[in-house]
Amino acid sequence: MVYVMRWHSYTNTEYDRELRESVPVSWDLTWSLRYNAPKGYGDKIAGQERKHFKDEAAMQKYMQGRIAAYAHLFVEISPPIPKGEEKQFSVNGLLLPGYRVCEEQPALADISDSLLDSLAGEYQPREENSAAEIFARVTKKRAAHKASRSEIAR
Repeated sequence: MVYVMRWHSYTNTEYDRELRESVPVSWDLTWSLRYNAPKGYGDKIAGQERKHFKDEAAMQKYMQGRIAAYAHLFVEISPPIPKGEEKQFSVNGLLLPGYRVCEEQPALADISDSLLDSLAGEYQPREENSAAEIFARVTKKRAAHKASRSEIAR
């Protein structure tokens, strides 16, 4: 497995004198997503320390959302390793058996260009307005709004 996700929840309690027991008042959640390198835990990819919740259900919903957000990384036993992280999965400069490096992701600009090309002229970008034009338009709308308010007041 290339990735490992861990989380820990902690229940904060206060002692209730009437009930004579500790009562939960809030929950803290710590989670992390790391590379599960053969040499030990690798670099942290994502995570959060001591996220505070007033409700246990909200904490569980949040954690389920984090699990769903990174579920694509756990679809296969040995998913491709991101380019640049090969050292964590190599011994003497050779990638360990069963691991492979993913191909480079296309740049965001290339994706947007190909998307715009696929629209074949249906997309028309908005004209850029200067700050002076925007200010003039806002001033005109404010004046019209004030005029309408003064007519209502009469």
